[in-house]
Amino acid sequence: MVNNIPKPPTKIAALPGSGTVVTVILSRSAVPLARAYDVLDDMARRWREGDHSPHAVHQLRHMFARHVGDRPAAEKWFDEWCAASRDDLSDCVACEPTEKAEYLADLGRDEEAIAIGEPALRADGDCSQQPRSILTTLMVPYLRTGRLDEARDALLRELVGEFDAWPTVVVHVEADFRRERGRGPP
Repeated sequence: MVNNIPKPPTKIAALPGSGTVVTVILSRSAVPLARAYDVLDDMARRWREGDHSPHAVHQLRHMFARHVGDRPAAEKWFDEWCAASRDDLSDCVACEPTEKAEYLADLGRDEEAIAIGEPALRADGDCSQQPRSILTTLMVPYLRTGRLDEARDALLRELVGEFDAWPTVVVHVEADFRRERGRGPP
């Protein structure tokens, strides 16, 4: 019978779920703010004790600061996140640039958003959310920087395979882009 008792989870096995806990807290307004900060502090402590990079912790602190509207903290944690080295507990190599680009685009730092986001378009991986997420994120920076062809291409790439009516959408989007650029009927 003793052999059938599962081993307690190792410290490393318990760590990846911490990010999920923070994400759930962000989606639940009933969690008191002080409790949310306690969870982040506990996560940071566990990462330090396990000799892990604080990369993922800084990312989640940044997400939380953005969520609660604390711009100075969001900027601080963004800088810390960018400075920390990645490790096996970091977010997906393709999803992380999406979040960074989204933040920079929200600040109007479109060139930086594009510079961080475009390599994710070429990244190899098996992420189920990419490249759709980064394509969505880059559309507005492309438009605001006058890169209409790239914006159109991002939209079309995102739509491919999403639904059967995409050829009809492509025709309408193409007409809108041509009209915007003065190359087609109003």
